[in-house]
Amino acid sequence: MKNRQEKKGRERRANLWFGITAGTAILLIVVGFIMPPTGVIDGSVLTAVGELMGFAAIAQIPTLIKKGSDVTFQHGKTSVTVSNQDNENQE
Repeated sequence: MKNRQEKKGRERRANLWFGITAGTAILLIVVGFIMPPTGVIDGSVLTAVGELMGFAAIAQIPTLIKKGSDVTFQHGKTSVTVSNQDNENQE
């Protein structure tokens, strides 16, 4: 029973951090859009939003792997795949 509570606690924390980083990213975009010069989002704001969303995605990896999903990251010519091998053996 304690393991189940710990897992739910970890999932809640991961979801909380995802919500915080996603909310911050949206706030940065909105503020960047309304600050002078109006209608122009600076490249540094877009970089910060990309990094925040990257951290949000990384926080979800353990939850996705435990649910049996494979996770793949790609950047340029580099590709990294993380999977749960136990699920493949159970089929």
